[in-house]
Amino acid sequence: DGSTATVETLTTVRVSKAGQRFTYDEATDTLIDNQAGRTCRSGEGNFVCDDVPEEDVARTALQSETSEIVCEGGVCDNVPLFALDGSLPGWRAVIGFENYTNIFSNERIREPFLRVLVWNVVFAFATVILAFGLGLGLAIALQDEAMKGRALYRSIYILPYAIPGFLSILVWRGLLNTDFGKVNGALESLGIPGVDWLGTPIWAMLAVLVVNLWLGFPYMFLITTGALTSIPEDLLEAARVDGATPWRSFRNITLPLLLVSTAPLLIGAFAFNFNNFVLIFLLTNGGPPLAGFDVPVGATDLLISFTFNLAQGAGRGNQFALASAIVVLIFIVLATVSATSFRLTKRLEEYYGN
Repeated sequence: DGSTATVETLTTVRVSKAGQRFTYDEATDTLIDNQAGRTCRSGEGNFVCDDVPEEDVARTALQSETSEIVCEGGVCDNVPLFALDGSLPGWRAVIGFENYTNIFSNERIREPFLRVLVWNVVFAFATVILAFGLGLGLAIALQDEAMKGRALYRSIYILPYAIPGFLSILVWRGLLNTDFGKVNGALESLGIPGVDWLGTPIWAMLAVLVVNLWLGFPYMFLITTGALTSIPEDLLEAARVDGATPWRSFRNITLPLLLVSTAPLLIGAFAFNFNNFVLIFLLTNGGPPLAGFDVPVGATDLLISFTFNLAQGAGRGNQFALASAIVVLIFIVLATVSATSFRLTKRLEEYYGN
Protein backbone atom coordinates (compact mmCIF):
# COMPACT_ATOMS: atom_id res chain seq x y z
CA ASP A 1 0.00 0.00 0.00
CA GLY A 2 1.01 3.67 0.00
CA SER A 3 2.55 3.54 3.47
CA THR A 4 4.70 0.53 2.59
CA ALA A 5 6.04 2.25 -0.51
CA THR A 6 6.94 5.31 1.51
CA VAL A 7 8.75 3.31 4.17
CA GLU A 8 10.72 1.42 1.57
CA THR A 9 11.83 4.76 0.15
CA LEU A 10 12.86 5.96 3.60
CA THR A 11 14.78 2.76 4.24
CA THR A 12 16.61 3.05 0.94
CA VAL A 13 17.66 6.59 1.77
CA ARG A 14 18.97 5.60 5.19
CA VAL A 15 20.86 2.58 3.87
CA SER A 16 22.61 4.65 1.24
CA LYS A 17 23.61 7.34 3.74
CA ALA A 18 24.18 5.89 7.18
CA GLY A 19 22.97 2.32 7.33
CA GLN A 20 19.43 1.12 7.84
CA ARG A 21 17.82 3.04 10.68
CA PHE A 22 14.20 2.00 10.14
CA THR A 23 12.67 -1.42 9.62
CA TYR A 24 9.08 -1.84 8.54
CA ASP A 25 7.02 -4.61 10.15
CA GLU A 26 4.30 -5.44 7.66
CA ALA A 27 2.45 -7.73 10.05
CA THR A 28 1.83 -4.99 12.63
CA ASP A 29 2.06 -2.02 10.23
CA THR A 30 4.70 -0.39 12.42
CA LEU A 31 8.08 1.18 11.83
CA ILE A 32 10.95 0.18 14.11
CA ASP A 33 13.56 2.84 14.84
CA ASN A 34 16.69 0.69 15.17
CA GLN A 35 18.77 3.63 16.34
CA ALA A 36 16.52 4.75 19.19
CA GLY A 37 15.00 1.37 19.94
CA ARG A 38 11.40 2.52 19.61
CA THR A 39 8.42 1.37 17.56
CA CYS A 40 6.34 3.91 15.65
CA ARG A 41 2.74 3.12 14.75
CA SER A 42 0.99 4.07 11.54
CA GLY A 43 -0.81 7.40 11.88
CA GLU A 44 -2.58 9.88 9.65
CA GLY A 45 -0.18 10.65 6.83
CA ASN A 46 2.89 9.61 8.83
CA PHE A 47 4.22 7.16 11.38
CA VAL A 48 3.79 8.33 14.98
CA CYS A 49 6.27 7.65 17.78
CA ASP A 50 5.88 7.66 21.57
CA ASP A 51 8.39 8.10 24.42
CA VAL A 52 10.47 10.60 22.46
CA PRO A 53 12.76 12.98 24.41
CA GLU A 54 11.43 16.50 24.02
CA GLU A 55 14.80 17.84 22.91
CA ASP A 56 14.66 15.51 19.88
CA VAL A 57 11.39 16.99 18.62
CA ALA A 58 11.55 19.88 16.17
CA ARG A 59 10.57 23.14 17.87
CA THR A 60 8.29 24.13 14.99
CA ALA A 61 6.32 20.91 15.49
CA LEU A 62 5.84 21.65 19.20
CA GLN A 63 4.61 25.17 18.39
CA SER A 64 2.32 24.07 15.58
CA GLU A 65 -1.28 25.22 16.04
CA THR A 66 -2.60 21.85 14.87
CA SER A 67 -0.02 19.68 16.62
CA GLU A 68 -1.33 16.78 18.70
CA ILE A 69 2.04 16.13 20.32
CA VAL A 70 1.72 15.60 24.07
CA CYS A 71 4.77 16.32 26.24
CA GLU A 72 5.14 15.69 29.95
CA GLY A 73 8.25 15.39 32.07
CA GLY A 74 10.54 15.96 29.10
CA VAL A 75 9.04 13.03 27.14
CA CYS A 76 6.64 13.43 24.21
CA ASP A 77 4.04 11.07 22.76
CA ASN A 78 2.19 11.12 19.45
CA VAL A 79 5.21 12.57 17.65
CA PRO A 80 5.02 12.30 13.83
CA LEU A 81 8.14 11.05 12.12
CA PHE A 82 8.73 14.32 10.25
CA ALA A 83 9.08 16.11 13.61
CA LEU A 84 12.15 13.99 14.31
CA ASP A 85 13.72 14.44 10.90
CA GLY A 86 12.32 16.95 8.43
CA SER A 87 13.85 15.04 5.52
CA LEU A 88 11.52 12.09 6.13
CA PRO A 89 8.28 12.56 4.21
CA GLY A 90 4.98 10.92 4.96
CA TRP A 91 2.21 9.97 2.59
CA ARG A 92 -0.91 11.63 1.34
CA ALA A 93 -3.88 11.37 3.71
CA VAL A 94 -7.42 12.62 3.20
CA ILE A 95 -8.42 14.67 6.25
CA GLY A 96 -11.70 16.07 4.92
CA PHE A 97 -12.82 19.16 6.81
CA GLU A 98 -10.39 18.74 9.70
CA ASN A 99 -8.68 22.08 9.08
CA TYR A 100 -12.04 23.86 9.17
CA THR A 101 -13.16 22.09 12.34
CA ASN A 102 -9.82 22.89 13.98
CA ILE A 103 -10.44 26.60 13.48
CA PHE A 104 -13.56 26.44 15.64
CA SER A 105 -12.89 23.47 17.93
CA ASN A 106 -9.23 24.03 18.82
CA GLU A 107 -9.12 26.79 21.46
CA ARG A 108 -5.55 27.68 20.49
CA ILE A 109 -6.84 28.70 17.07
CA ARG A 110 -10.47 29.65 17.74
CA GLU A 111 -9.91 32.46 20.25
CA PRO A 112 -7.40 34.49 18.23
CA PHE A 113 -9.29 33.74 15.01
CA LEU A 114 -12.59 35.08 16.34
CA ARG A 115 -10.88 38.12 17.83
CA VAL A 116 -9.21 38.93 14.53
CA LEU A 117 -12.46 38.30 12.64
CA VAL A 118 -14.42 40.76 14.79
CA TRP A 119 -11.77 43.47 14.42
CA ASN A 120 -11.54 42.75 10.68
CA VAL A 121 -15.27 43.31 10.16
CA VAL A 122 -15.29 46.45 12.33
CA PHE A 123 -12.25 47.81 10.51
CA ALA A 124 -13.71 47.24 7.04
CA PHE A 125 -17.14 48.69 7.86
CA ALA A 126 -15.74 51.65 9.81
CA THR A 127 -13.28 52.49 7.05
CA VAL A 128 -15.94 52.52 4.34
CA ILE A 129 -18.45 54.49 6.43
CA LEU A 130 -15.91 57.09 7.60
CA ALA A 131 -14.34 57.55 4.17
CA PHE A 132 -17.73 57.76 2.47
CA GLY A 133 -19.02 60.24 5.04
CA LEU A 134 -15.98 62.51 4.80
CA GLY A 135 -15.83 62.32 1.01
CA LEU A 136 -19.54 63.04 0.69
CA GLY A 137 -19.36 65.95 3.13
CA LEU A 138 -16.53 67.57 1.18
CA ALA A 139 -18.30 66.95 -2.12
CA ILE A 140 -21.50 68.60 -0.87
CA ALA A 141 -19.52 71.55 0.50
CA LEU A 142 -17.90 72.10 -2.89
CA GLN A 143 -21.27 71.97 -4.65
CA ASP A 144 -21.88 75.54 -3.50
CA GLU A 145 -21.20 77.67 -6.56
CA ALA A 146 -20.68 80.73 -4.38
CA MET A 147 -17.53 79.19 -2.89
CA LYS A 148 -14.34 80.59 -4.36
CA GLY A 149 -11.38 78.40 -5.28
CA ARG A 150 -13.39 75.20 -5.66
CA ALA A 151 -11.00 73.84 -8.28
CA LEU A 152 -8.05 74.39 -5.94
CA TYR A 153 -9.80 72.63 -3.08
CA ARG A 154 -10.68 69.69 -5.30
CA SER A 155 -7.03 69.38 -6.33
CA ILE A 156 -5.90 69.44 -2.70
CA TYR A 157 -8.44 66.83 -1.63
CA ILE A 158 -7.29 64.27 -4.19
CA LEU A 159 -3.57 64.65 -3.39
CA PRO A 160 -3.53 61.67 -0.96
CA TYR A 161 -5.01 59.57 -3.77
CA ALA A 162 -2.30 60.68 -6.19
CA ILE A 163 0.57 59.65 -3.89
CA PRO A 164 1.45 55.91 -3.89
CA GLY A 165 -0.26 54.29 -0.94
CA PHE A 166 2.77 52.48 0.44
CA LEU A 167 4.72 55.76 0.58
CA SER A 168 1.92 57.46 2.49
CA ILE A 169 1.78 54.57 4.95
CA LEU A 170 5.51 54.74 5.63
CA VAL A 171 5.32 58.52 6.09
CA TRP A 172 2.48 58.08 8.56
CA ARG A 173 4.48 55.45 10.41
CA GLY A 174 7.22 58.01 10.91
CA LEU A 175 4.76 60.72 11.93
CA LEU A 176 3.25 58.40 14.56
CA ASN A 177 6.59 57.38 16.04
CA THR A 178 6.36 57.62 19.82
CA ASP A 179 9.68 59.36 20.41
CA PHE A 180 10.40 61.31 17.24
CA GLY A 181 7.04 61.56 15.44
CA LYS A 182 5.63 64.94 14.51
CA VAL A 183 2.18 64.01 15.82
CA ASN A 184 3.43 63.56 19.38
CA GLY A 185 5.63 66.62 18.93
CA ALA A 186 2.57 68.71 18.09
CA LEU A 187 0.64 67.31 21.05
CA GLU A 188 3.48 68.01 23.48
CA SER A 189 3.81 71.57 22.19
CA LEU A 190 0.18 72.04 23.26
CA GLY A 191 0.88 70.59 26.69
CA ILE A 192 -0.72 67.23 25.88
CA PRO A 193 1.30 64.10 26.73
CA GLY A 194 2.46 62.05 23.76
CA VAL A 195 0.73 58.80 22.85
CA ASP A 196 2.24 55.41 22.06
CA TRP A 197 0.32 55.25 18.80
CA LEU A 198 1.66 51.96 17.49
CA GLY A 199 2.48 50.26 20.80
CA THR A 200 -0.89 50.34 22.57
CA PRO A 201 -3.76 48.23 21.17
CA ILE A 202 -6.54 50.84 21.26
CA TRP A 203 -4.33 53.63 19.91
CA ALA A 204 -2.90 51.34 17.24
CA MET A 205 -6.42 50.50 16.06
CA LEU A 206 -7.31 54.19 15.97
CA ALA A 207 -4.11 54.96 14.07
CA VAL A 208 -4.91 52.30 11.48
CA LEU A 209 -8.39 53.76 10.97
CA VAL A 210 -7.07 57.33 10.68
CA VAL A 211 -4.36 56.41 8.19
CA ASN A 212 -6.81 54.38 6.11
CA LEU A 213 -9.26 57.28 6.21
CA TRP A 214 -6.52 59.52 4.83
CA LEU A 215 -5.88 57.03 2.04
CA GLY A 216 -9.54 56.34 1.25
CA PHE A 217 -11.51 59.58 1.46
CA PRO A 218 -10.20 61.07 -1.85
CA TYR A 219 -11.66 58.11 -3.75
CA MET A 220 -15.02 58.57 -2.04
CA PHE A 221 -14.82 62.31 -2.70
CA LEU A 222 -14.38 61.68 -6.42
CA ILE A 223 -17.21 59.19 -6.81
CA THR A 224 -19.68 61.19 -4.70
CA THR A 225 -18.83 64.37 -6.60
CA GLY A 226 -19.73 62.63 -9.83
CA ALA A 227 -22.85 61.05 -8.35
CA LEU A 228 -24.11 64.38 -6.99
CA THR A 229 -23.94 65.98 -10.42
CA SER A 230 -26.16 63.21 -11.81
CA ILE A 231 -29.04 63.94 -9.42
CA PRO A 232 -31.72 65.96 -11.24
CA GLU A 233 -31.89 69.48 -9.88
CA ASP A 234 -35.65 69.45 -10.52
CA LEU A 235 -36.17 66.96 -7.69
CA LEU A 236 -34.33 69.12 -5.18
CA GLU A 237 -36.09 72.26 -6.38
CA ALA A 238 -39.48 70.57 -6.03
CA ALA A 239 -38.60 69.52 -2.49
CA ARG A 240 -37.65 73.10 -1.60
CA VAL A 241 -40.91 74.40 -3.04
CA ASP A 242 -42.81 71.87 -0.93
CA GLY A 243 -41.08 73.22 2.17
CA ALA A 244 -38.59 70.42 2.75
CA THR A 245 -35.61 71.32 4.91
CA PRO A 246 -32.09 70.74 3.54
CA TRP A 247 -31.65 67.77 5.88
CA ARG A 248 -34.92 66.18 4.78
CA SER A 249 -34.04 66.67 1.11
CA PHE A 250 -30.68 65.05 1.72
CA ARG A 251 -32.14 62.12 3.65
CA ASN A 252 -35.06 61.38 1.33
CA ILE A 253 -33.67 62.34 -2.08
CA THR A 254 -29.93 62.88 -2.25
CA LEU A 255 -28.68 59.99 -0.10
CA PRO A 256 -30.92 57.24 -1.58
CA LEU A 257 -30.05 58.25 -5.14
CA LEU A 258 -26.37 58.38 -4.19
CA LEU A 259 -26.51 54.88 -2.74
CA VAL A 260 -28.11 53.52 -5.91
CA SER A 261 -25.15 54.66 -8.01
CA THR A 262 -22.34 54.18 -5.49
CA ALA A 263 -23.38 50.95 -3.72
CA PRO A 264 -21.34 48.65 -6.01
CA LEU A 265 -18.28 50.82 -5.40
CA LEU A 266 -18.87 50.75 -1.64
CA ILE A 267 -19.09 46.96 -1.76
CA GLY A 268 -15.81 46.86 -3.65
CA ALA A 269 -14.24 49.20 -1.09
CA PHE A 270 -15.40 46.93 1.73
CA ALA A 271 -13.88 43.87 0.05
CA PHE A 272 -10.61 45.72 -0.57
CA ASN A 273 -10.31 46.93 3.02
CA PHE A 274 -11.29 43.55 4.41
CA ASN A 275 -8.08 42.25 2.82
CA ASN A 276 -5.96 45.39 3.23
CA PHE A 277 -2.73 43.55 3.90
CA VAL A 278 -0.38 46.34 2.78
CA LEU A 279 -1.69 48.86 5.32
CA ILE A 280 -1.36 46.49 8.26
CA PHE A 281 1.97 45.05 7.18
CA LEU A 282 3.66 48.41 6.63
CA LEU A 283 2.08 50.44 9.43
CA THR A 284 1.88 48.09 12.43
CA ASN A 285 2.89 44.65 11.14
CA GLY A 286 -0.20 43.41 12.96
CA GLY A 287 1.03 44.69 16.32
CA PRO A 288 1.17 45.40 19.10
CA PRO A 289 1.31 41.72 20.13
CA LEU A 290 -1.47 40.48 22.39
CA ALA A 291 -0.73 38.38 25.46
CA GLY A 292 -2.83 35.46 26.60
CA PHE A 293 -3.01 33.56 23.32
CA ASP A 294 -1.06 30.42 22.46
CA VAL A 295 -0.93 31.56 18.85
CA PRO A 296 0.96 34.83 18.32
CA VAL A 297 -1.54 37.48 17.22
CA GLY A 298 -1.52 41.27 17.16
CA ALA A 299 -4.14 43.86 18.05
CA THR A 300 -4.38 45.15 14.48
CA ASP A 301 -4.03 41.85 12.64
CA LEU A 302 -6.57 41.29 9.89
CA LEU A 303 -7.48 37.79 8.78
CA ILE A 304 -5.24 38.18 5.76
CA SER A 305 -2.17 39.10 7.85
CA PHE A 306 -3.05 36.42 10.41
CA THR A 307 -3.19 33.91 7.56
CA PHE A 308 0.09 35.16 6.13
CA ASN A 309 1.80 34.55 9.47
CA LEU A 310 0.38 31.04 9.66
CA ALA A 311 1.82 30.23 6.25
CA GLN A 312 5.02 32.29 6.16
CA GLY A 313 5.67 33.91 9.53
CA ALA A 314 8.79 33.07 11.50
CA GLY A 315 8.16 30.61 14.32
CA ARG A 316 4.61 29.83 13.24
CA GLY A 317 4.87 29.26 9.51
CA ASN A 318 4.36 26.26 7.26
CA GLN A 319 0.70 25.92 8.28
CA PHE A 320 -0.33 26.05 4.64
CA ALA A 321 -3.40 23.84 4.97
CA LEU A 322 -4.78 25.83 7.91
CA ALA A 323 -4.02 29.11 6.15
CA SER A 324 -5.81 27.87 3.04
CA ALA A 325 -8.88 27.00 5.12
CA ILE A 326 -8.97 30.52 6.58
CA VAL A 327 -8.67 32.00 3.08
CA VAL A 328 -11.76 30.02 2.06
CA LEU A 329 -13.60 31.42 5.09
CA ILE A 330 -12.55 34.93 4.07
CA PHE A 331 -14.08 34.30 0.66
CA ILE A 332 -17.32 33.06 2.25
CA VAL A 333 -17.58 36.17 4.45
CA LEU A 334 -16.97 38.53 1.53
CA ALA A 335 -19.32 36.62 -0.76
CA THR A 336 -22.08 36.74 1.85
CA VAL A 337 -21.67 40.47 2.50
CA SER A 338 -21.47 41.23 -1.22
CA ALA A 339 -24.54 39.15 -2.10
CA THR A 340 -26.58 40.78 0.67
CA SER A 341 -25.44 44.26 -0.33
CA PHE A 342 -26.22 43.73 -4.01
CA ARG A 343 -29.66 42.47 -3.08
CA LEU A 344 -30.35 45.61 -1.04
CA THR A 345 -28.98 47.74 -3.88
CA LYS A 346 -31.38 46.10 -6.30
CA ARG A 347 -34.28 46.98 -4.03
CA LEU A 348 -33.14 50.60 -3.95
CA GLU A 349 -32.96 50.66 -7.73
CA GLU A 350 -36.44 49.18 -8.05
CA TYR A 351 -37.89 51.64 -5.53
CA TYR A 352 -36.22 54.85 -6.67
CA GLY A 353 -36.07 53.94 -10.33
CA ASN A 354 -39.82 54.28 -10.69
